[in-house]
Amino acid sequence: MRILLTDGSHMNALAIMRQMKEHEIDLLHHKKSAPAYSRYCKKLIISPNVNDQEEYFEFLHQHIQKNKYDILMPVGVLSSYICSKYYPQLSKYVRVEIAPLESFEIAVDKTKTYKFCEENDIPHPKTYHQLEDVKFPAIIKGAGEVTGKFPVLYVKDSEELNHELELLKKTHPYLELKDLIIQDQVVGEPYGFFCLYQNGELKRAICQRRIREYPYTGGHATSAESIDDEVMMDLGKRVFDKLNWHGVGMAEYKRSEDGTYSLIELNPKFWTALELHIRAGMHFPEYLLQMDKETLEPNFSYQKKSFVWLFAKEGELYRLLNRPRDLFRVIRDIPSSYSDLHLDDLKPTIVLFLYWIIFLFRRK
Repeated sequence: MRILLTDGSHMNALAIMRQMKEHEIDLLHHKKSAPAYSRYCKKLIISPNVNDQEEYFEFLHQHIQKNKYDILMPVGVLSSYICSKYYPQLSKYVRVEIAPLESFEIAVDKTKTYKFCEENDIPHPKTYHQLEDVKFPAIIKGAGEVTGKFPVLYVKDSEELNHELELLKKTHPYLELKDLIIQDQVVGEPYGFFCLYQNGELKRAICQRRIREYPYTGGHATSAESIDDEVMMDLGKRVFDKLNWHGVGMAEYKRSEDGTYSLIELNPKFWTALELHIRAGMHFPEYLLQMDKETLEPNFSYQKKSFVWLFAKEGELYRLLNRPRDLFRVIRDIPSSYSDLHLDDLKPTIVLFLYWIIFLFRRK
């Protein structure tokens, strides 16, 4: 099959190409990044930056009209949003397995996500709509990546809250209070539910526990393991069932010491830890290909595996610069885990290592 894959700087794009190496894959991105050096990338298509959404869509629309592809697979959140928003136009020329726009917007916009949670009695951190109501400790985060992205901020009192809000106004003058989410800080371990839906029905799912994150205060996985978790499986299914989902998606949870789960966010796209799940037996990209030919039978069988992202952008090498005391834990985990070092596809790893060297010099 001929596949058009977006977001050529994302490590999950690299994982997809390596898994589907028998197919013909073109990569779409605004510049050449590490995944484009993969032996499994047939061609790099230079596009406008996806942040320029209208220009990006026009380019994508014209490209798929001129070039025949069996499927378009968006990888990042903005490209996925564009594919959902402009699905009627794109689907005339190429197959796109993406959630309906109404459902997608609930998942991608945290304000809508938490309103959805409140309406459907889904456990989530208490969200504050008035500054005077905020209890501490609390967190501040952006409502969604479509309108912009910045790190999660942790505040311990009202003085710190007001200080951080003032700084945000200076660094992000376009932001308004409605663009921010202020919530209780939930203490607990990070877990995840990852799934594939076909026309509102759950077909594949896997659960995961993050072992380490970047940044270490909370972020994406640098080391993780697939696990069996019936409670989280039921919680995740409940969310995406109510959204009448289609395509891939994930739900991130925090598990408190008492065993209760809180929904932290939804991601209506492929996720960073995709390669772990492929190694565990959940071949999500291949399932997307199969959906054109058949109604998939539900299958939730997978293996318990662990994975360490050593060379990925903001992987363990980056994390260790700020958390060097975890070096021996990383070394301990490597022999029993899969990693992103592929000797049969070494060029992207070399490029990623060079990125890290450049990052080191820029820090000084």
